[in-house]
Amino acid sequence: MQATQRLESYLESLATNARPGDRVPTVRQLMSEFGVSQAVVLRATERLKAQGKISAQVGRGTFFVGEEHARGLAAETHETKGRADQKSVLILRRSTRLQRGRRVLELLQAHLQENNCRVVEVAYTDSRDALDILRNLPHFDACIIQSTFETITIDMLAAVRRKSAAIVVDGAVLAGTEVDAVGFEWGSAVELALGHLRSHGHSRIGLVLSTHFVLAAELGRIWFECRMDGAPDTHTVIQVPAWPQEDFAAKAAEEIANTRNSSGELPFSALIVWGVESGNVFLDQLREKGIDVPGTLSVVLLGRTDLESEHGGFFSVAGSTTSAQAEALEQTIRRRWDRPDSEYRVRYLPLSLLEGPSVADR
Repeated sequence: MQATQRLESYLESLATNARPGDRVPTVRQLMSEFGVSQAVVLRATERLKAQGKISAQVGRGTFFVGEEHARGLAAETHETKGRADQKSVLILRRSTRLQRGRRVLELLQAHLQENNCRVVEVAYTDSRDALDILRNLPHFDACIIQSTFETITIDMLAAVRRKSAAIVVDGAVLAGTEVDAVGFEWGSAVELALGHLRSHGHSRIGLVLSTHFVLAAELGRIWFECRMDGAPDTHTVIQVPAWPQEDFAAKAAEEIANTRNSSGELPFSALIVWGVESGNVFLDQLREKGIDVPGTLSVVLLGRTDLESEHGGFFSVAGSTTSAQAEALEQTIRRRWDRPDSEYRVRYLPLSLLEGPSVADR
């Protein structure tokens, strides 16, 4: 879909969900979000004005009229009853290149739309940007936040709460708040990876993750050190100064190569690696450093077992699936709708191991 079509579809969705008086996003915001010119934005808003869906007020701004008022409906028809029964869902996502997040949202949108929900997706760059965007949005029956490692501030949560009573975070980070969450604790995935490596005779095993704090990954590190501590096995924790979207594969390969001793030997025969976005890129980076997988080093990734881009058809992967993540997000929303007074909770995803040729017998 072209940018102009996406813009028009987005504005139509907002107009459908809007209450009378909700502010229309500014021209500058729409230009930035969709990468279009001022003229394209003005044509789209003029079309909505002609349809009676928005109204410009001198000195105050541009506002949605509200779909029901714009249609001039005095009585409900069968069609409008059907639309009234629809739930509206806002997906608020951080702008990143991470394929795993994009895939989850694609599946989630398809699930919701198949089940008679109206969906509006909005991207933001940081929490301050999100606050500006939220000011101009109407009320929704639910909001899904996909922060992708960006801090979700108290101000941002409060702004989202004003737009929706049902909030679900894609990521297990908000236990103990009035927010539901769906995500991972990587400790169980580390256990699966360790079992896989040990079954192939590996005892000297390392763990690679980011220097940045991620609760799920930190739980994986704690689990790893508990399982290795006190055993005759040697273990190493390597921390990479990057997020997964920040050239993580190249920096991880460099950090791994830097652990070689004076004889050029690595202190481990196998690694468990969190944060790899592209398995093929990671494999190329290791080979550039003279590290052969699985000849020199066996590797298990912590990631999504159904994402070809992550494992590249080569790496063993311990983790869940994007489809399970999308399904859990939808089920969590519907649980909140059905039981609005139920306790808030974190839903952890089921984990499994996908075996690949990246692990060899020791």
